[in-house]
Amino acid sequence: MEKNLIDICRKFGVEGECRFANVITNGHINSTYSLGFVNNGDTRVYVLQRINKYVFQKPDEVMENVIAFNPCGVCEKKMCLMCELN
Repeated sequence: MEKNLIDICRKFGVEGECRFANVITNGHINSTYSLGFVNNGDTRVYVLQRINKYVFQKPDEVMENVIAFNPCGVCEKKMCLMCELN
């Protein structure tokens, strides 16, 4: 599972060496993970969350709401993960 989580981070442009991948267990609905990457001496922690499709049967609509309420603030996109990474 750790390799899959790292692969997902790579798709969002996360670079560096993964130092840890942990399951966050205090949630009740979605599966949540934290991953720590070191790149050029800089350590960053990222949180990934898998939407529970049994609870949220239209995950695309959930993501539309996330994007609508989280504008980037740096570029013109609603939610720019690349700006978050830089």
